[in-house]
Amino acid sequence: MHIPFLALMLSLIGAAAGSSLNASILFSNTEAQTSKIPSIYESTLQARRILHLSKIATIASVFPSLASQEDRPKDVAGAPIGQMEYFASCGPQIYNPTLIGVTITTTMKNAAAGSNVSLSLRYHVPSDAPPMDDPWAYLPANLPRIALIGYIERLDDEVVEKHGIRDCFVETHPEATIWEPGTDIHESWWGRMVVNEVYFFGGFGDRARITWLPIEIWRNVTQSEVESYRMIGENGYKSNQLEMVAIPSRLDL
Repeated sequence: MHIPFLALMLSLIGAAAGSSLNASILFSNTEAQTSKIPSIYESTLQARRILHLSKIATIASVFPSLASQEDRPKDVAGAPIGQMEYFASCGPQIYNPTLIGVTITTTMKNAAAGSNVSLSLRYHVPSDAPPMDDPWAYLPANLPRIALIGYIERLDDEVVEKHGIRDCFVETHPEATIWEPGTDIHESWWGRMVVNEVYFFGGFGDRARITWLPIEIWRNVTQSEVESYRMIGENGYKSNQLEMVAIPSRLDL
């Protein structure tokens, strides 16, 4: 076990010792606790909710073999790099993040050279979230985060126009008008990340799933479900909310 990770675990246990929660409960996995773990469907709904609530992510790509026209160190070929990326949930495939492809950026250069990409997001508890009895509830390590794996593709002008891609994106990011396609600052184009795989890390394993989510469910969760669902800390959150509103056949997924 690495020392930093061990130190983290010891600090968590120490924090628990000073609270009303016994640390042994956190790392146990009793049958009663396992039964409270959200279903695959609800976990996917949480993942889609995170996408819905977010607008800035870390996108990672991989450097290709050294190219003569690029000024970069020789030993970065094949290495990944993560950078901030603006995105929005727009268009007919709202589960595939819309973005502006600025040709000069490292991410878009790597993608043009054939790199797949991953988009990493995590849930941020609202600043006005109510206090919880569980002292671990809002701990970042206990909150859901996702990694979307896929590739970047350009959007045809017809798709952009028909589905109001530009207006949707600018509504999310008003400042993006500075570098949107058609401006003089940089060459850019409308694109989207096509999500092929979704990795979900729901939090501590005694109360959340840590797994790859079925891509079919990711794509078929309805937007109305995403908009009505509430994450922990959001106004209207209930621990059994899916059981109250979801289609019964989905509850065991």
